Amino acid sequence: RVALIDHLVCKLLGGTGDFEATLRCTALCSSANIWALIPYVGGLIAFGFMIVTKIHAFSHAHRFTKGRAAAAAILPMVVSCGIDIVAYIGLIALVFASAGAGGRIR
Repeated sequence: RVALIDHLVCKLLGGTGDFEATLRCTALCSSANIWALIPYVGGLIAFGFMIVTKIHAFSHAHRFTKGRAAAAAILPMVVSCGIDIVAYIGLIALVFASAGAGGRIR
């Protein structure tokens, strides 16, 4: 699923690689999760290593510049976080509207 989303973003940004290349890039980037075993800082190290690895892999697999590869690596995360924020704001608004209506959702 992640590789499919990454591949769509790469194609939207003008990437020349195929889905198999994007799948290999995603698999390579997943190897960074081993750093998450380190207590307290492992998650940050894994996230940073994953981003750097994905940028480097996308730049070679899709013949991107480093800037365009960075956009392809970061854009899916930014869009996903934006969707989550909108959903949470909607949920909070629903809770407050329900509380204001005496607990009844109309």
